Formats: sequence, C-alpha cells, structure tokens
Amino acid sequence: MIPTHNTKTLVGLMLVFGQAFPASRIYACRKDFTDLRDTLYADFVSMCPPGWVKHPKNGLTDRLEASHDVIFHNGTKIMFRELKDVEGKLGLEVNLIVIEQCEEIEYGTYAHMEGRLRPWPGAPKSPRVMAVGSNPTPKWPKELFYDNDKLPIGERDPHYHYLHFAPEENIDLMKVAPNYVKDLEKRFPVAWVRRYLKGDWEIAVEGAVYPEYDSTVHELAPFPIPASWRRWMILDPHLAKPFYALYAAQAPGGPTFIYDELIGTPDMSSSDFFRVMREREKTHWPAGTSGTYTRVIDYSLTTTITKKNDGKTVREVCAEMDLSFGNANKVNKWENIFAVKRLLKPASEESPLLYVTTNCVETIWQFKNYRMEAHEEGTDFREKILKERDDLMDCVQYLAAAKPWLTGAQEAPLPPVSYTQGFARVEAELVGPRA
Repeated sequence: MIPTHNTKTLVGLMLVFGQAFPASRIYACRKDFTDLRDTLYADFVSMCPPGWVKHPKNGLTDRLEASHDVIFHNGTKIMFRELKDVEGKLGLEVNLIVIEQCEEIEYGTYAHMEGRLRPWPGAPKSPRVMAVGSNPTPKWPKELFYDNDKLPIGERDPHYHYLHFAPEENIDLMKVAPNYVKDLEKRFPVAWVRRYLKGDWEIAVEGAVYPEYDSTVHELAPFPIPASWRRWMILDPHLAKPFYALYAAQAPGGPTFIYDELIGTPDMSSSDFFRVMREREKTHWPAGTSGTYTRVIDYSLTTTITKKNDGKTVREVCAEMDLSFGNANKVNKWENIFAVKRLLKPASEESPLLYVTTNCVETIWQFKNYRMEAHEEGTDFREKILKERDDLMDCVQYLAAAKPWLTGAQEAPLPPVSYTQGFARVEAELVGPRA
C-alpha cells in the first residue's frame, strides 16, 4: 500500500501496471465520481497514449458517467468508480486498486476495498497492490502509512509504505507555473503551507492554535542544562487521568528550553508519582549534585480527597513529602495562549524565546495537534479548545504565564480582548499577523 497526494503518480502507476500485466483489472476510485472525473480521470485522459485504448471507441472523453470503463488493446480493463456503495462491490476482484483522496472515506471502506485485491495475471505469489492518494491529515491514513513508516524497521508493517511528492517535483506544473509554490506560500497561513505543500503530517491546520510552532526552528537535541540556569517544574494533576509534568530551564537573559516531561499512569497515587519525579530529577543534575526548581501546580483539583491517595488530597501529600508548589495563573487561558504564541514567534522577528528538546515526544506532539473546534465567526471561541490529549499544553501555558522572567523584561500590558471578534483577528492584535 503506497500513499501519495500526487495524482499524476497514481495515473502513471495505472498506465505502467496496465501495460506490464496484460489482461489485468484495475479499479480507480474516489468517494464521489464528479470529483474523480475532474481530477484522476482528467489526468488519465491527458497522460494515456490514445493508441493504447480499445474502448471507448470514440476516445477517452466519450463517456463520463459514474460507471466508466477503459479497455486497452492488451486486455487490461480500468474501471473508474465512486465509493459510495461498497456493499455492492462484494463480488469485485481486481489486481490493482487506486484510491484518490482516501482521507475522504472511512477506514472501513478502505479495509473493504483492500479485501477485493487478487494477484495479477502472470505473477503467481505476487503481493496485492493498492495505491492511495491522501493529503496530510490526522485521520486513519496517517496512522496506517505515515506513522508506520516512522517506526524502526523491525517494528514496521512491511505491507504499508509511504511516499511523499512535493509540488516542485511536478515537472509539467513547474514549466507552466514556475512560481506556483511561492504564490501559495504568500496566500495561505504558514500551517497550511507546511501541511499541504511541505507534507508535514503532524501539524493540525484546521483550527491550529500554534501554527507558529515549527520543528525545524523550535526543536533541538537534548543538552546538559547548566547548573546556574533557573529551572521550572510545572505540574498538572488529575483525579482519574495521569499526572503530567513539564521541566523547563531559562538561559540567563535569554530563551527558555523545555527539556523534560514526566507522565504518570492513571492508577498511580500522588506519593508514587512524586517518588518517581524525584528519581527523574536526579538525572537533571551532574552526578552527586542537586538543585532547586520553581514548582507550579494547577491547583483546581489539589484539595479533593481521592481513594488512590488513601483519602488524602494532593496538597496534603505534597506537605508530607516536603514539596512546595506555587499556584498556576489560570485567570485568563487565552492570554496565556497568546503569551506562548509570542514566545514561539516574537513580533519583533527576533529569535524564538521558547524551545523544546526532542526527547519531549508528547510535548512536541501536543504542540502540533493542539487545536480548536470549528465555530462561527462572532461567537465566543474561548471554550472551543479540543480537550483531548492537551495536558502538557496547559503546563506550557502556566509556564508562559509566569512572566516577566521568560522575556527578561516587563512586558507591556495586553490590550483588552474581545472574544467574539474571531480568533484570527484577536491573534493579529496581540501577536501580529500570521506569516
């Protein structure tokens, strides 16, 4: 299975396959036939040599209805279909399946079509072949193809492979529109460019809260933190979910580096987590030495008695273990979010004031996938954050709220914020327009 979002690549595979394996059966499809006709089939018409075609007799543009077949002189049959009635395809047996824009369909539809594959003529014991096109998306194609390809070789499913094709590799397009990529980079937000032009599958474009976050800019390899740097430990405790903790250090007069994360387990008691925490913190300092942290906690659940704490509150456990935390600044979540955005990309175009080391895998994932639900312009967007796998983003916001130390100077107060103006407009007022 090979995903790509280059339609001409899919057509090229169909043509080569159809000639290499005479009498083969190829199924080319998309969720809606009108879309299929305007994209995959249009490229097929422009790329297929007319001399190969036996049917339709009057040429490839002769028939464009929702059930359209093309037959080559060598007996290969290519069926162009939509994918709205998969139950009607139970008896289908084909050698190659090509699905364009597979993110439009549900995984169940994809799995059903995968079961329709048979080895092609003249190639016994051959693998089943399915090629799918997809734009970068957090949906099932990412997990099945992209994430699989990132695993160590021994852990990958060998049947699924990922290929990325950039617009610059489309020679015909570059001849016709040499400034195609640059024009799109000017017209669209940086997050859109990174996903749809650069092939970044990690960032959430639709409703991304931190489109400023860029792996090539904000991530760096772990390094020994100098003992003289101020250190912070931000804790987000829960009653049923795991505890989440973030560690950061500030270079004197310079940026801040998130250099470690600690995530408990759902059944771990507060005291067990704190014991694990102290063992982890020993690794933050040169052997035989120790130092101090400014500790900040989300206080909202710290006074609730829980069974897993033997009837004690988190605050009581902290006192027993001689741990002192300051309360997180939670007065205005969105002011905290905008503070993080300004650290990632200062309005002055200076270097960022916030970085993450690559060992903080969950923090990086949350930066890229932290997003808002869709909401109408003119409605209050403050409560539209998707509250899924976002605990470390809360920690980052509490970290940013502890200013002025992050920037090294007292910041000017933020202007009044209207939360019904729309996110993009408020964002522009507070941190400047997006690139």
